[in-house]
Amino acid sequence: MEQPSFAQNGFSIITFLLKYRKTLIIVSGLAILSSAIFSSPFFIKPKFKSTVVFFPARSASISNELLNTDGSNSSFLEFGEEDAADQLVQILQSEEIRESIIKKFNLMNHYDIDTQSALKNYYLNLEYEKNISFRRTEYMSVEIKVLDIDPQMAANIANEIAQLLDETKTNIIHKNAREALKIVEAQYQSKRVLVDSLKAELTKLRKLGIYDYETQADHLTEEEVRNSTELSSNQSRLKVLLENGVVTSDTSVINTKARIKGAESALKTLDETLEKLQTYGSDFNLLSSRLKFESEELSRLSTRYSKAVVDANEALNVKFVVNNAKAAEKKTYPVRWLIVLISTVGSLLFALMLLVIWENILRFRDQKEG
Repeated sequence: MEQPSFAQNGFSIITFLLKYRKTLIIVSGLAILSSAIFSSPFFIKPKFKSTVVFFPARSASISNELLNTDGSNSSFLEFGEEDAADQLVQILQSEEIRESIIKKFNLMNHYDIDTQSALKNYYLNLEYEKNISFRRTEYMSVEIKVLDIDPQMAANIANEIAQLLDETKTNIIHKNAREALKIVEAQYQSKRVLVDSLKAELTKLRKLGIYDYETQADHLTEEEVRNSTELSSNQSRLKVLLENGVVTSDTSVINTKARIKGAESALKTLDETLEKLQTYGSDFNLLSSRLKFESEELSRLSTRYSKAVVDANEALNVKFVVNNAKAAEKKTYPVRWLIVLISTVGSLLFALMLLVIWENILRFRDQKEG
């Protein structure tokens, strides 16, 4: 059996279309008219789009960035990377920001949600997610997109969400930083008390005449040798003077006796000081060494404490805004020409399908009757 050619098939399709041209024209006209009517503002409220685009700032310790105490070359002026953008998107989707926006802009009323409905929050969240969205772009920036029937409302919501992002992340950082500050402050205060007590103990030893064990011991030993030598020398001199018949009233005898007395007095004082050094010297050395160590620890804790205070009380913006939201002048939704086109094409295809079915039914009936 000979198969129909392409030309024959094409002729049949054209014949079919011409046969039902009036029907198809009527269907197309009705589709265009109805889609134009039902996509009008009377049935579908137009929505306006506002967007905020920003890059995440590099996440880092504020104290390290501003005080540069860690020796790094990083800068809070650098843009964040993919992970930073994803973190900000996650914060934007947080319940805290959602509740703040809903409350501030009274979205329950703005979206015409029935407040008496048991599912009011469900419907409110559906509207929120339908009209407000966040995404990381291919350029590693973050986009906040808001659709609303009021162009100014859309811009206000987008800008407010961007502002809340800074506040929310700052609150999270500050909460953790303040907990850390409590720990560091307690350590710092405890160490400072310890250092003060060590200084007080050393002050008591210094009042006893002990200032530097090693230096004093060497110096006192030298003085003891010198005074012992001087004492021995003067004692020998006095003995020689007396043996040679020099009277005690002679100046040389008197001076020699004075030097002997001075040397004995000096030796006595030296002995007392050396005895104190022997008694308290080890304590002095131990306290000095420990004070040096604890003072260094206190210095490190002081730096950490200063940084913790900055982290707990100061804040930097978490983003670099590229575009703030502005009230749109042209609606974004619905796109009426697209709705009309899709509706018309869909109606024509559906009509053609029905007509083909109808034509086959007629042909089958004629064959059966014939």
